[in-house]
Amino acid sequence: MAEKVTSKQYAKELENIKIKDLRFLEVSSKIFLENFAPEESRVGIKTSLKNKVEIKKSDDLKIFAGFDNYELEGTVSKKKIVEIKLKVMIIFESKKNVDEKFLQTFEKNSLKIFTYPYIRQIIQDLTTKMGLPPLILPIWTRPEKS
Repeated sequence: MAEKVTSKQYAKELENIKIKDLRFLEVSSKIFLENFAPEESRVGIKTSLKNKVEIKKSDDLKIFAGFDNYELEGTVSKKKIVEIKLKVMIIFESKKNVDEKFLQTFEKNSLKIFTYPYIRQIIQDLTTKMGLPPLILPIWTRPEKS
């Protein structure tokens, strides 16, 4: 079993990390007009958010990328009215080489801190531009894994 990084070690390593680049690799949305009734959508859209994260190392041990994938489904009266898929990539750079145990902890605990605010904002913008009430996601907790 791999040795775990302590909280103190992890906090120290985080001080060396900075964001080098952030990109949306995929943004897609679909409204299901056959299920869409404007009067119902004002009542409230129930959302289901699935998520998958992944960290990839580069050959340079000071650079790594985080990929964060989201699938949101919005329903009204158990009928799907909206679907949104997003994939975000953030490239991080460290002052020091990063090891596997740090990357595992970062993937599990910290990647969302950087990506989720962008996800919340784009979902709110997309749903508004689709003519739906803006979907405002709650503060990140831990979405269901897909």
